[in-house]
Amino acid sequence: MCPAGPISFQIDHADIGSNKSLAQQRHDQIVEQVRARGSMRVTELAALLDVSDMTIRRDLDVLDEAGLLVKVHGGAKVSTEHSADEPGFDANSALQTAEKEAIARAAADLAIPSAAIPSAATLAAATLALPTARASPPPPSPSPPPS
Repeated sequence: MCPAGPISFQIDHADIGSNKSLAQQRHDQIVEQVRARGSMRVTELAALLDVSDMTIRRDLDVLDEAGLLVKVHGGAKVSTEHSADEPGFDANSALQTAEKEAIARAAADLAIPSAAIPSAATLAAATLALPTARASPPPPSPSPPPS
């Protein structure tokens, strides 16, 4: 088993099944190892994480699709599409979803019902915007005019 540690990112694991946290831990360690070494072979990752080669291949498919690394014959290498290991917006949107939802819930709890919220243009590039909008309470209904 891989040692539990801080999760540096998350991917939507809805289609992976009940081992969500184990998959997240593996993905975190795979990306960390590939970035640290520049590349790794499937067999090295499988031995390191004590899982089958097929599990690693499936994990690499998910991570490659998310833009976090590049799957190559026999392993994976660092993605060169984004500088400084920063994934693009689409890939970043899939990262740290649980953390973003927790932040969004905390922000929604602090929100004052009649307070102004930054415009959509301000939030458009922030991957925390959608979870925050989902967690925020609906605006209060306008009072009917006096009769």
